[in-house]
This record gives sequence, structure tokens and C-alpha cells, in this order.
Amino acid sequence: MGVLDGGLQSVFGVAFGSFYLDGVLQEVTNVPVGGGSTEEVTTDHAIKVQKDRATQRMREAEGYSSTDVAFYILQAGLSVDPNTDHRVIFQGQIWAIANIEADPASTYWEARGSFEGEVQET
Repeated sequence: MGVLDGGLQSVFGVAFGSFYLDGVLQEVTNVPVGGGSTEEVTTDHAIKVQKDRATQRMREAEGYSSTDVAFYILQAGLSVDPNTDHRVIFQGQIWAIANIEADPASTYWEARGSFEGEVQET
């Protein structure tokens, strides 16, 4: 496996995994329950993530809000690719994600996060 075909992913994951913080990539699916109703079903995937200020490209994108942030999610060890049906749960907060892009070396995903609310303890 070479650098250009994803070889850096595991090296980057090992090198930076201890610096990135724990989070959850939550997959959200609406499942029909009858009578035209749906129920939200979630699947959680553990991630290593960092939160930062939104990039200039994010600020120029459609739907940007001044409270949006950037998330950097390590690809190493994650079996799903983030998409807009996912949300990030990080430090007790829930964030919808959009504008998801992989870096050229396939080591992390960059995503814009929009605040949805606080995690409710059950």
C-alpha cells in the first residue's frame, strides 16, 4: 500500500489518534413503523475528532451560519464514510454535518458542523 492509495491513513491514525479527541459519528435512519409514521433509528460509530473554526470555504457555502464549526474526523479505523445522514456528537453537543470532504491523502474528513443541541441524559 502506497502513500497515494491510502497508505498514510493508518500512519496518520496512529500518529494523531492520541491528539484527537473521542466523539461519535451517529448514523440516522428513519424507519417506517406503519400508518405513515417513521421512527428514528441511530447507529453510533466511535471516532477521533477535532473541532475548529469554520474555514473560509465553509463560510462561503450555502447554508452557513455564524455558529458553524469545522470538524476533522480521522479515517483510520472508521468503517463508514460520513455523509449528511450522519451527525457528530462531541463534548456533549450534537452537530449536523455538511460539506464533507476527504483530504487528498485519505487520512481525515473535513466537515462543517451546525449545532443541533445538547445531548440529553436518559
